[in-house]
Amino acid sequence: MEHKRVVITGMGAFTPLGQDMPHTWESVVSGRPNVRRIEQFDIRDCRTQIASYIDEYKPLLSENFSPSQLKNLRFGDRFVDFAALAAKEALSDARLLDSTGRLFETYAEETGISVGTSIGTPGKITEAANSFGFDHDINTADKTAVAEKMRHTSRKYRTSAITILPDSAAFTVSVLFGTKGIITCDVAACSTSNMNIILGATWIRHGYQKIIVAGGADALVDPLSTWLFGLLGVTSARNNDPSKASRPFDKERDGFVMAEGSAILVLEELEHALARGANIYGELIGWGVTSDGGGFTQPESDDIKNWGQVRSIKIALHDAGISTADVDYINAHGTSTIVGDINETKTIKEAYAEYAYKIPISSTKSITGHFGGTTGALETIFCIQAIREGIIPPTINYEIPDPECDLNYTPNVAVKKKIDIAVNHSFGFGGQNAILVLKKFDNESHGKEQSA
Repeated sequence: MEHKRVVITGMGAFTPLGQDMPHTWESVVSGRPNVRRIEQFDIRDCRTQIASYIDEYKPLLSENFSPSQLKNLRFGDRFVDFAALAAKEALSDARLLDSTGRLFETYAEETGISVGTSIGTPGKITEAANSFGFDHDINTADKTAVAEKMRHTSRKYRTSAITILPDSAAFTVSVLFGTKGIITCDVAACSTSNMNIILGATWIRHGYQKIIVAGGADALVDPLSTWLFGLLGVTSARNNDPSKASRPFDKERDGFVMAEGSAILVLEELEHALARGANIYGELIGWGVTSDGGGFTQPESDDIKNWGQVRSIKIALHDAGISTADVDYINAHGTSTIVGDINETKTIKEAYAEYAYKIPISSTKSITGHFGGTTGALETIFCIQAIREGIIPPTINYEIPDPECDLNYTPNVAVKKKIDIAVNHSFGFGGQNAILVLKKFDNESHGKEQSA
């Protein structure tokens, strides 16, 4: 069966760097982070006391959604709201919404959803449990008293059985905009949104859907997540210098900075996009997915050729039908952890061979922080923008070179360069690896293919 081509026709982002995609991208290119001390909850004894977080945003919901749509946002967690706002921007950008803010009915059955989250709703679970009286151990709680309290508590908490589900962002986006195709939510730690993009692209490639709303959302700046990642020792303790805390590949790095938000892309089958006169921002030409099969936070094997990270890159390049020589830019996973950045540098050297030192690389997490399940989709947008504008975003805070991280990481300042093909790396906890290959869309060459 002939494979369908997958293009990107809409992009949306809701982040601490900007409340839409253009402003977020502008902050990234300019190297302007928005990392601050956490003020929303008591974090005094935690290793990490800083994050990149979103301030009050609720008025934006009323500005972007009708009263009937707002009813479906009453009980969701923050990450659901973030997904809704990013999806609204992406679908509007793709010109798929009617005057009421709903999907044109003619596209409803052709459109599916593939939106994930890495953690789901830890804050919502805690909030609901405390409201019902499960302050400590659920097994020792007074069940009669809890049942009575539940009868008299607000509907907000009685609907928790639905709103704590990890796929609540996915199905809320579907309900808000009226899609009637596939809905799914893949959970794959830091690789979550790349995996959701890959799932959506696979459905389009094989003809199951014409359009997929794909990406991720996370609200990781909450007490539970902040404490847990701090206890793991993977987040930065540079609390007195927040804007300098995320420093991928720098010798003085000490962990990542947590962030929150959402990034959504509209994936579309090429002929469908052309037929309706859509703007095409780029093409997704290949992808690769593997697992390490050992080690929660890093590969266990000494044989680097068999690392899941290396294999995922090689699979993606093969799937795209390109060689390492064709790659113009790599958006690295680059989390700013000590071991992770060294391992990714080794991975790049093994996967890209002699071209590893020639290909410009950057870690935009130096600016954005780590968005968890949003990361892959956000960095896919950055790859597309890099291709469109011919600019490689910088890796900021790169001040002291690490001998074990010795590639071209585009230090501190964006660089102008013609880019035809970009590769996006995502490596998640548990050894979950997802790679995307993106290409500049050439309408002229497509026309020649059609006439040949």
